[in-house]
Amino acid sequence: MPGVLILETERLNLRQLTMCDLDDLTALISDTAVMRWWPRRFDRESARAWIEKQIGRYEDDGCGY
Repeated sequence: MPGVLILETERLNLRQLTMCDLDDLTALISDTAVMRWWPRRFDRESARAWIEKQIGRYEDDGCGY
């Protein structure tokens, strides 16, 4: 299920993360080149926890990454 749509342009839909994004997000944030300037890469369980944290931030703070 897609997350809440935040912004839509002709070429981009910006929306909140959901657990449906776990596979795609894991592929990105476990990649050495993508995470070059981040302190560490994430494995699947770390990616799951990160999504859960962002979902909590949406609820608590009204925003997240």
